[in-house]
Amino acid sequence: PEYRIQPGDQLEIKLFYNPELNETALVRSDGKISLQLIDEVQAAGMTPAQLKQGLTRLYAQELQKPVITVLVRASTGHRVYVGGEVGAPGLLPLVPGMTVLQAVINAGGFRDTARPGAVLVIRKGPDNRPVPIRVDLEADNPLTGEDSAQGDIPLNPSDIVFVPKSFIAHANLFVNQY
Repeated sequence: PEYRIQPGDQLEIKLFYNPELNETALVRSDGKISLQLIDEVQAAGMTPAQLKQGLTRLYAQELQKPVITVLVRASTGHRVYVGGEVGAPGLLPLVPGMTVLQAVINAGGFRDTARPGAVLVIRKGPDNRPVPIRVDLEADNPLTGEDSAQGDIPLNPSDIVFVPKSFIAHANLFVNQY
């Protein structure tokens, strides 16, 4: 898949016939960049080619036949977030082909209080709305290589993997608190 610009990326915007407008822009956390003459532009989620087309359209209102190049100079890299009942919750770099189980293992593995049969992957869906996907990591059998239909799945950039507590862990918490 083509690279999509994300917050934290450093972009170099070059205008061939107007070098005085060349800029290096950092994609802000809201996904926008600020440029001369055209102010703020949404960049996150777009490919460099899509951003180039949008900038050409916007600069065409100010300049005659703008020729623009968009270069990604520094990328924040693709990451996934792993939380809940894992050894070391946090942010992990996403390696191509990484699955939910591999991410959990990289985050320190399941705690004794984890419920591997009800892991949630929260993924950005249409219109950037979160889409929960339930993954049953107990259904995978690493010895035979058999997977269930709900077993381990590959992760996408910015996915959130949440490992919930088991029923016993909730009951234990209830007893300790009351």
